[in-house]
Amino acid sequence: GAAGTAVGSRIKGHQKRGGSKLTKEHRKYGTVAHTNENRTSRICSGCFVPVFLSRGQRVRDGESKTVRLNGSVDCKNPTCPRRRAGNGTMGRDANAANNIAISGSSILLSADHSALPPYRPFSLPTNNTSSMLDDFSPQIHPLGCDKGLSFSR
Repeated sequence: GAAGTAVGSRIKGHQKRGGSKLTKEHRKYGTVAHTNENRTSRICSGCFVPVFLSRGQRVRDGESKTVRLNGSVDCKNPTCPRRRAGNGTMGRDANAANNIAISGSSILLSADHSALPPYRPFSLPTNNTSSMLDDFSPQIHPLGCDKGLSFSR
């Protein structure tokens, strides 16, 4: 279809430069890559384990109530490097932006141009969260940081 191409719409006083026109213009100045944003707002950018909305206490009419805070996420993984550093809670948008950057750079740097397993659509089990935690917990390479992260599968 014509979704995202500004066909049939009127943008008052501005050129219609969506989709491929904008991509072609950006390619003049640098590398352009399209990234699938699958799961980027739902997993931790430090350990690739699902995150949960932060919770807070609100007092209303003398009654304390637990509410979800939609602007931040918590990583519950005790081995998460970000959580160990004291940053287990992060802004939801900042976490998603980090994940998009990681996903995009992994696509650019991989030989087969595929994202890391946590960012691939349909690559995770859908019914068992505990197996998800086991399958995609990052393993630090025994030889040190210069070898990077490896994922057990």
